[in-house]
Amino acid sequence: MNDRDTLETHLNCFEHFQPKLKKKLPSITGIGIAMMVPFVYSFNMWLGAIGAWVLGKMAPKWTAAFLVVVASGVIAGETLMGVGVKMWQILAPMLGLA
Repeated sequence: MNDRDTLETHLNCFEHFQPKLKKKLPSITGIGIAMMVPFVYSFNMWLGAIGAWVLGKMAPKWTAAFLVVVASGVIAGETLMGVGVKMWQILAPMLGLA
């Protein structure tokens, strides 16, 4: 068991035994993901969360209806663009285009 597992275990116990504190504790899943992926992805997730929070304050009805759909589209678009860039990096030299 490493330090990350210990931290997650303690936060899980706090959430279970102190439900009033749940809103004040950070997301355990978010902490786990942040420790596993490069910083740039964690920072982008943080920026997206701040943007969603601000949007939720400004347009709560729109946010409730469309935020998940828009966020999913952004994630899928980034993934497809990454695949396209990698394919270009591999195929362009083979076809003499780069």
